[in-house]
Amino acid sequence: MSDQAGHRKRLRERFIKNGLEGFHDYEIVELLLTYGIVRRDCKPLAKKLLKKHKSLSAVFSAPPSSLMESEYIGENAAILIRLVKEIADAILKEETMDMDYFNNFRVVSNYIRVSMGGLKHEEFRTAFLNSANGVIAIETIQQGIVNSTMVYPRQIIELAIKHHAAGLICFHNHPGGNSQPSPQDRSLTRDILYAARPLGINLHDHLILAEPKIYSFASAGDLELLNKKYDSIRISK
Repeated sequence: MSDQAGHRKRLRERFIKNGLEGFHDYEIVELLLTYGIVRRDCKPLAKKLLKKHKSLSAVFSAPPSSLMESEYIGENAAILIRLVKEIADAILKEETMDMDYFNNFRVVSNYIRVSMGGLKHEEFRTAFLNSANGVIAIETIQQGIVNSTMVYPRQIIELAIKHHAAGLICFHNHPGGNSQPSPQDRSLTRDILYAARPLGINLHDHLILAEPKIYSFASAGDLELLNKKYDSIRISK
């Protein structure tokens, strides 16, 4: 057995024995590449991918065309890498369905991190909840380049009515790395809440992912203030 074949065998045996415990990020990518690239040392290829894309999540979020720009990464290897990301996204989305949001924030935050972590563009999604706060559906509302996503509250409310939703959780990402909401984020949150309340639909949270942090409008007390302001406006009328 060659040194390269022996190294591959040892890497796979480590995974079989302990999963990914103790693996470096480059070893995770390397192990996967051994199934897409034959007869080549995959360690330097894995390290180059991580250097180019900056993080493990970014490697798995990269489109196949971008992955194939790297030397020796062919279509099979690129599809395999992207497939892992899509499978993880589908599994987490399935786990999120019909869960009580307030008792399973970890599941929802994990879904956001896995499905949106590493994205180069800004993306806005909404989870539609039933009266027991279980997730009915998760819809992508808008995709765009950094800082130029346009989201219309009317579109979200129309989808809420379509899904017969009693509540909403909105979430989007900040690829630039700052999880603090912008003035536009705050205005949009207010507009969604004000559009939903008259229909008896509650906005439970608006989450902003900026790896590794997640900002929660609910946890920060922002939604409570918006609800109080909405109530005061209604009373004054």
